[in-house]
Amino acid sequence: MMRKIMHTPEREPLVLDLPQDLRGRQVEIIAFAVDEEGSSNNKKLPASAFYGILSPEFGDELRRHVESSREEWVSPFEDK
Repeated sequence: MMRKIMHTPEREPLVLDLPQDLRGRQVEIIAFAVDEEGSSNNKKLPASAFYGILSPEFGDELRRHVESSREEWVSPFEDK
């Protein structure tokens, strides 16, 4: 497998030099522009984008775990 980010020439054709283990084999080449400001994967999504990803059962289990974790952190600091 080969992955490379590069600046392409504006006028000349692009020539790819493949590693020896890829030569003579069927390969897939995918090209897309990388944003100057960064990848689109770095954008923060709103919480509503995640609606429905967790099952209700897992959501309840996760909520109970978070609540118990919060209680563990609060109790040592409470005045007795």
